[in-house]
Amino acid sequence: MWQPFKYLLENGVNGIRLIEACVRHDVPRIVLSSTTNLFGPPDRIPIDESATISPHSP
Repeated sequence: MWQPFKYLLENGVNGIRLIEACVRHDVPRIVLSSTTNLFGPPDRIPIDESATISPHSP
C-alpha cells in the first residue's frame, strides 16, 4: 500500500457517508464486505454466526 493514510481517510470518510445515507433512508442493517469475507463461499444464505470461518483475502 503506497499511501496508507489516503486509503484510511477515503475509507473512513466514505464509511461515514454510507452510514449517514443508511440512517437517512431507514436501512435497518448493513453487512460489511470485510465481515462476510471471513466466511468464504456460503453454504447457505443468510450467513449466520455459526458458519465456518474461512477467510479468502487478506
